Amino acid sequence: MQQHFSNKSQLGAFGEFIYKKFCNSHGIYIERTNFCHTDFFIKSGDQRHSHYVDVKTTLRATDKYSGKRYHDEIAYELIVISRDEVFFTPDFNSILRNHGRVKLGTLDTLINEWEQDSDVVKKRKRITDQLLLSKLEDQCANSKYPRIRFVERGAASATRWTGTVDNLPGTQSTINNADATIFLEYQCKDFQEDLSRILFIPHGLITANKIQMRQPNKRQKNKGIDRVIDLPAFVAEYPEYVFATIASLRTFLQN
Repeated sequence: MQQHFSNKSQLGAFGEFIYKKFCNSHGIYIERTNFCHTDFFIKSGDQRHSHYVDVKTTLRATDKYSGKRYHDEIAYELIVISRDEVFFTPDFNSILRNHGRVKLGTLDTLINEWEQDSDVVKKRKRITDQLLLSKLEDQCANSKYPRIRFVERGAASATRWTGTVDNLPGTQSTINNADATIFLEYQCKDFQEDLSRILFIPHGLITANKIQMRQPNKRQKNKGIDRVIDLPAFVAEYPEYVFATIASLRTFLQN
């Protein structure tokens, strides 16, 4: 991978920055999403046309996206880094398709803009409704686990990434600052994102080394992660902490 990017996550973040910059320069409304394998929702200036977008960024010289398509409702927009230049090729069903293949600039110049842009660190929207999370926090405050932490995982990470979740268990300070983690995992079906399961992870089990860990993959090691929870092992060993619905989790917390 080109020296500017230490892993695919950084390459993807750069491509998303470039794409958003292009949309803004052409008066296209663009909103970051965390929904069903998508990065953005865009809308034409006249508000008549809109769709979800999955930005694909590649170092391979190509004229179009030829990978798997998960949903017809998604436009797969392509950012290509070829030698020292960056290009954008809109998808065939994109509202930007009339622009054709566009040279966006030199890589070094765009890298510099990306590194200085404050939006790089902007987090994606939560999938779970904030009011629901607040109610769970209130309930936990009166339980054996008053300090609670929430972690989400969307459909894309569940089906298209290797390895397990980066921030489970998280750093030692994260573990010390909460009594348990509520992990909400989502799946995308028929272009709807639904809660597939909930794992309740008591931090006391982590501290006592009673939860199986596994070695991080290469991408995770590059991010400084030294251990991750073996989720299949957790589900097998602690089925009493696995829930199908929020209602069943709330019943557990009441006991």
